[in-house]
Parts: sequence; structure tokens; C-alpha cells
Amino acid sequence: MPFKIVRNDITKVKADVIVNTANPYPICASGTDLAIYEAAGKEKLLAERVNIGKISRGDIAVTGAYNLKAKYIIHTVGPVWTDGLHHEFEILEDCYRKSLQKALELKCESIAFPLISTGVYGFPKDKVLQIAVSVFSQFLTENEIEIILVVFDKRSFQLSVQIVGDIDSYIDANYVKESHRKEYPVRSRSGTRRRELSEKVFYEEMLQREAEDNYPLEEDAGLAQPCMLSADISLEDQLSNIGVSFHDKLFELIDEAHIDNKDVWKRANLDRKHFSKIQIVYK
Repeated sequence: MPFKIVRNDITKVKADVIVNTANPYPICASGTDLAIYEAAGKEKLLAERVNIGKISRGDIAVTGAYNLKAKYIIHTVGPVWTDGLHHEFEILEDCYRKSLQKALELKCESIAFPLISTGVYGFPKDKVLQIAVSVFSQFLTENEIEIILVVFDKRSFQLSVQIVGDIDSYIDANYVKESHRKEYPVRSRSGTRRRELSEKVFYEEMLQREAEDNYPLEEDAGLAQPCMLSADISLEDQLSNIGVSFHDKLFELIDEAHIDNKDVWKRANLDRKHFSKIQIVYK
């Protein structure tokens, strides 16, 4: 069963499991965490979260979903990005992999993820996308579950289009901006980075680096080039100049490797009908 990427508010996605990018301490922070608490029912969810206590980075905990269109919320604490040399990648992989495994243990058929650690934790979005896609692909070779990766802001949307092609979008830029204003306090948009503060203060007061899409991606982020174009250029023009499409690149690699199409769709855990649709687009 293939995974899919949608542009939406994760609190509005219907799935058996909604994954929350949680604070390690039982407090309601900002961003996705705040949005999920408010949509689920802040008082009841926070009370259950308090009973769990602290969650270590890369670990998970399960609560009820309350008012969300889900059965469970899996809370996972992602890594704070430093330079990629402090086990950030391994911790992030654990967040995705452990959440998937727990969903199977709970006998769930679908799970929705956000881009973990890309908010105040500062993990580059292109790197998170690559890790998520890799973990999902590996997991689906041996397991059957519907995986939905939910992206929200414009930058995440454009990077996702470049990686996988078609994305279903249910929200627009105005909705994103309004949600950012609600989910991140104004005080978090100014001042210097406070990584040296204590854990609780850090998660409550650290800069919101992604608010309004006002900070640049790393210069060495190979997938980020289309997002560095002028804001005056329309989205359609930007997407029409992103280079080789996913479909073209896929079949180019298949041809170069002299692999039989049947072997490809079987190992990718796709059915023949779905793979044929991809092949038609390529031709």
C-alpha cells in the first residue's frame, strides 16, 4: 500500500492515528502541538498527557484522540537540529519508525504524520522529507498500513511536489498564515536563539523560525532550489521549472538498471493497477 502526501491541517485529517510533534514535558507548546490540543480538547488531552510524564527524544506515548477524527494520538518528541552531527537523523528516524510500529500494535489501518521537528526545533524540511519518505518506503515493504504525510506551509508543499509529484491540497496560503498567528505567540517571532535555556523555557519561548516562511533554507539543500525563486513568480511557473519529474526519473532509473517492471511494483508494495497509472504518465 503506497503512502501519500497531502497539504492540509493535520487536525482535519481523518486517520486512525494522528501523530503529534510533542513537547518532552507535559505542557501544551506551540505549532502542531497547540493545534492538536485545541482541536482534540485541550483540558482532557492535557490531563492524560500529564499522567504520562516526560517523553525522551525519539520516543513515543499514546493518548486518546478525543475530538479529532482519529482513534489515537501518538505523541513523539523529535530532535533539536544543531548541525546533523548530534544524532539528529537517528532520533528523527526513531520518531517515525516507532510511531508506525505502535500503530500496527494498536491494529490501526491508517496513520497521519506531520513534518516532525521542522518548527521551533529547526530541522531542515528537505532533510525531514527525505527521512520520512525513506522510513515509509522501507516500512511498507513488510507491513500493510495507509500512511499520510501532512504538509502545511508553502515551502513544505513545494518540496513535496518535487519529491513525489502530485499532492492533494485542501488549504490555501491565507489559512496557513492565520493558523501560524494562532499557534505561535508574537513574542516567539523576535529576538535571538535561546538554545542554552532550560528545557521547559526553551520549548515555551524559543523563536518560531518558520512563521510566515521568512527564513531561508540551507544553501546546500539540494531539493530547496525551486523555493528560492522570487515570490513574484507564480506557483504554477515555479512548479513547471523544477526539473525532471518523479515519474520520468523513476523510469529512467528502471531502464538504466535493466529491472523488470513487475519486480519493481512488487518490491515497492504496489498493486499492478497503481503502477500502470504511473507508467502511463511516464509514457
